[in-house]
Amino acid sequence: LAGDYGFDPLELGKDPKILRWYVQAELIHARFAMAGVAGILFTDLLRLAGLKNIPLWYEAGASKFEFASTETLFIVQIILMGFVESKRYMDFLDPGSQAMTGTFLGLEPALEGLETGYPGGPLFNPMGLARDGRKSQPLKLKEIKN
Repeated sequence: LAGDYGFDPLELGKDPKILRWYVQAELIHARFAMAGVAGILFTDLLRLAGLKNIPLWYEAGASKFEFASTETLFIVQIILMGFVESKRYMDFLDPGSQAMTGTFLGLEPALEGLETGYPGGPLFNPMGLARDGRKSQPLKLKEIKN
């Protein structure tokens, strides 16, 4: 288990099934946090480059969009995130099931990973950094540490 140093004073990871779920939840939370920071930096760079219509990251939530109402954007986000999260949960329950033919619009070979929570294929692993299980362990540890 990447990043496991045995420190669990509340014994939250005592049950292996629950620990497996906690690991997947932590991966997703960490990835959203890293994507959020990348988004903050990217929009700040665009604003500094001269694009003046981009709000500061902490004011972005108050912005109104011309192409859709806030309610419409909320419903679209619920539908899209619901689809993605249901696929992720199904893969958690039955590892590899979402990479079987016919489960994802013909893109299954591009999404097949080594294990649950670590998608692979040309879409998520274009440079082939984690094709080998031994080589992927240091990468998993770096991901959790960051």
